[in-house]
Amino acid sequence: MTTLVPITLNIKTVFGVRSSVENGLYFQDDHVIVYPAGNQLIISNVETKGQKNFCCPELENLLYFIVHGGAAITAIVAQGDKENIIVAFYDLHIGRRKRLFEIRNSITSIVSLAFSHDAKQVKHDAF
Repeated sequence: MTTLVPITLNIKTVFGVRSSVENGLYFQDDHVIVYPAGNQLIISNVETKGQKNFCCPELENLLYFIVHGGAAITAIVAQGDKENIIVAFYDLHIGRRKRLFEIRNSITSIVSLAFSHDAKQVKHDAF
C-alpha cells in the first residue's frame, strides 16, 4: 500500500486583480503570474517578488484574456469603439503588442478563447 505525501500550499496575496474578469489570473510558469490591473498588464514573480508591467490600452474594456505559458504570449479580447470586438496579442518577454485584429461582424461577445499547443492558432467561441 502506498502512502500519500502531504502537499504544502504557499498562499500569496496579489493586489489589483480585476474581480469582474473571469479567470483574470494566469500562471505563466511555476513562479510567474500574469494579470490585468487597470490599463496595465502585470507580470509578477512570486519567488523573487519582482514584477514588470506594461501598458495595454485594450484593457480598459477587457472582456477576456488568456496566457500561453510556453510561448509567453497573451491574447486580450476587448470591446471596441462601436459594435466591434478587438483581439490583441502581446509578447510577454518584451511587453509589446504583436498583432491586433478587429472583428466587425455581428459578434457581440467572445465567451471562450484557447491557444493551440504550439501557440500558432487561436480558437474562439462567440455569440
